Amino acid sequence: MTDVECKCHYNCKNSISKEARHKIFNEYHEIKTEELRWNFISRHVRRITKKRSYVSQNGDSSRKYTLVYSLTSEHKEHQVCQKLFLETLQISSKKVFTALKKSSAYGVVEPDQRGKKSPPQKKSEATKNLIRDHIRSLPLVASHYCRSTTKRKYLPSGLSENRLYLDYKDYCAELGVTPEKASFYKHIFTSEFNIGFHRPKKDQCDYCTEFDNKNDDAKMEMQNDMTAHLARKVEAREAKKVDKDRAKLDESLMCFAVDMEKILLTPSFKVGKLYYKQKLKTFNFTVYNLANAQADNFMWHEAVGTKGSSEVATCLWKLLSGLGEEVKEVTFYADTASGQNRNCINAAMFLRAVHLLPIETINQKFMESGHSEMECDSVHSAIENHGNKIDIYTPDGWYTLARTAKTKPPFYNVIEMNYSDFLNFKVFKICCNKQKEM
Repeated sequence: MTDVECKCHYNCKNSISKEARHKIFNEYHEIKTEELRWNFISRHVRRITKKRSYVSQNGDSSRKYTLVYSLTSEHKEHQVCQKLFLETLQISSKKVFTALKKSSAYGVVEPDQRGKKSPPQKKSEATKNLIRDHIRSLPLVASHYCRSTTKRKYLPSGLSENRLYLDYKDYCAELGVTPEKASFYKHIFTSEFNIGFHRPKKDQCDYCTEFDNKNDDAKMEMQNDMTAHLARKVEAREAKKVDKDRAKLDESLMCFAVDMEKILLTPSFKVGKLYYKQKLKTFNFTVYNLANAQADNFMWHEAVGTKGSSEVATCLWKLLSGLGEEVKEVTFYADTASGQNRNCINAAMFLRAVHLLPIETINQKFMESGHSEMECDSVHSAIENHGNKIDIYTPDGWYTLARTAKTKPPFYNVIEMNYSDFLNFKVFKICCNKQKEM
């Protein structure tokens, strides 16, 4: 705080100290709103009737009143000159005139109206919600292998922001609403949503990636195999869609998508020394009913069983045993992981189920390798995202978390597997091999 050299008759320099002026400065600038600052100034600046008047040539006096300035220190008011008042608060005389203009004859300061008027080009929330609803209706897919490191969702290949905007215009035409400009649609899309147009490299098919990185001659040699690979991908997805629609209409047919989630570690902490300690593994084998969107999670930890084909076969046997007598045909869709799905142990279990249960036919179909995205991925994504928000101390914590990971019905069902629940289906594999040799 600098000294003020004034020659006024108020004796400002001696009436109020430099330290007091410094405190007044700090308190004034700690005031959060402009309205309260105007109130501070109006309480320390008074308008009084002028004592003398000088008439100009046109007969009017330019000054209407006299301003009296004061500052408060130690609960005592000290009258000061204008120069010391302005230097203490570090403001201009225009600030004082504005504060007095905002103050009524009864000392009430009117509210600050700046920034409260909506600009004419501002879009309404209804307009924004229409764009948000269209974006939320898009077929978003979570990353298949990168869920633990990113929450970004992805759109099918071939789409772009321009293509989405054209779909948005058609969407508005159906509702009878005038669409907004493309720039505003893209602003909402990029600022409020975490959506990408390509899949991460970990989610990309190894064969497709290898083909894309080949030169033209090598691509010509691989073209037939690549065409067959893509045809199998389309065929598998179309077959799943057909079976899904059939299961919705026919009670005797049930269609499931099955997949093993990545290993869930216990305890699960994001910080601390326990993060680097050896942990207990928890397994989750998900069976997703394509007809009614009900997900059953068969969960156990490594002290109960391993992540092997016999454990998976037990979970499927438990599922099949609980179906009603009206179910005559069951279809399973799975990836090509040989350890859990594509093996003779599961085939032997299915053969046993057909002989002992009312089920007449069991179909096991596999998605094309590298293109095995299924509905189970959404279940695993919800569980892992929910697990990132809380600490898990025991395997029971994962079981409870899976039950509460979905907030809308149908909720996820959890079947806790014990050691006594698991059956040794490898015995049936040996029997099948012996019959095959005979």
